[in-house]
Amino acid sequence: MAPDPAGRRLRHGRRRHQRPRCYGVGRGYHTREVESFGAPLLDADANRELFEEQLQLLLTCFNEQQFHHKGKHYECPPPVEYRGYKLTDITMVPRPLHLPVDIWMPIASGKTIDMMARYGLKAMVTLNGGEDPRRRRARLSRRLRAARPPEKSSART
Repeated sequence: MAPDPAGRRLRHGRRRHQRPRCYGVGRGYHTREVESFGAPLLDADANRELFEEQLQLLLTCFNEQQFHHKGKHYECPPPVEYRGYKLTDITMVPRPLHLPVDIWMPIASGKTIDMMARYGLKAMVTLNGGEDPRRRRARLSRRLRAARPPEKSSART
């Protein structure tokens, strides 16, 4: 029987041409992208609130072995009977091989910077508007750095 190189690579956590794992998120910006799924677009505060809970749930799925989430819009697992009992925790299957997963989000305005800094998201600067893209990128990068909490330094002994 011939060895299974793909299975061996997966078992050892390696793949031949391994690339960083990344994931993209966004609140949406056209009504066809947002309202067609039942989410609010015209009410910006409701849209941001819903998106932030979805983002929290996604981060929990990636980073926790098992979890329970109860928010304003979602409860996972839902409080229903399952094979004669109620689930208290769920797991995400399959789990990412490599953590943390880099999560990228476009910055269409400065309003998103605080949220991106709070959750450690990577920024993608969009090229809409009349501002010079290099100046806009530099300005938003300064704001993002200022909004991020300082990293804990680890002293080596």
